[in-house]
Amino acid sequence: MTGKFKRVSKEEVIFNSGTFDKRKGRWTPYRFCESVKDGEKNRFEFRYGPEESTVKEQSKRKYEVEAYKVSISYSELKIHCFHISDNHRDYTPELLEKKILTMYLKSSGNLPPANNEL
Repeated sequence: MTGKFKRVSKEEVIFNSGTFDKRKGRWTPYRFCESVKDGEKNRFEFRYGPEESTVKEQSKRKYEVEAYKVSISYSELKIHCFHISDNHRDYTPELLEKKILTMYLKSSGNLPPANNEL
């Protein structure tokens, strides 16, 4: 989920239309590795399962080869994007994300591997 509604005053709510492109700056609980600092082995990999339990500690290790439990090459990823604008009739980005994750959980008995909570 990359977009959300946010209250800015008692009378006003705005839509933060975040984009998927901003996800490449994350390092926990998953990371899109595109920096030259990732080195030849990990560059252009989706990595999840951070070895450290805190964001601060993981930020120090994010470029290390052993910083995550799982790595998947970009060439093996399939990413589906659903664009929900602020004036969508039925859904907010968060509601759609929760619905998809709930359906996955109910059909498989588990969450997707890179998801830690619903």
